[in-house]
Amino acid sequence: MAQAGRGRWKIENEHNNVLKTKGYHLEHNFGHGKQYLSATMLSLNLLAFLFHTVLEWSDEQYALLRQVLARRQTFFEDMRALTRYMVFESWHHLMDFMIKGLKLDSKLALKLKPKLDTS
Repeated sequence: MAQAGRGRWKIENEHNNVLKTKGYHLEHNFGHGKQYLSATMLSLNLLAFLFHTVLEWSDEQYALLRQVLARRQTFFEDMRALTRYMVFESWHHLMDFMIKGLKLDSKLALKLKPKLDTS
């Protein structure tokens, strides 16, 4: 029972560490607002974290960029700078622009290459 408890706390502490130190600034948002703002900010942070996790699983372009720009903070800062000065037609246009700028076209082509079914 003690091992299960330690495992639960380890997972929870690692999760909270990600939210505090990897670009989400979870702790910073707690002291603001009179009544519901801090709860709203927490909800938005958790929603953003969930959305980014789902994107890593489902979008090959996003996953490749996150693999190359390993720190979330670096990735977010790059996206912030690009969207501050440029307008992109869509999410895919932004991802294409970043992949071309980082010269990752060949890595993406290898990742998206269909695998032969030998069964």
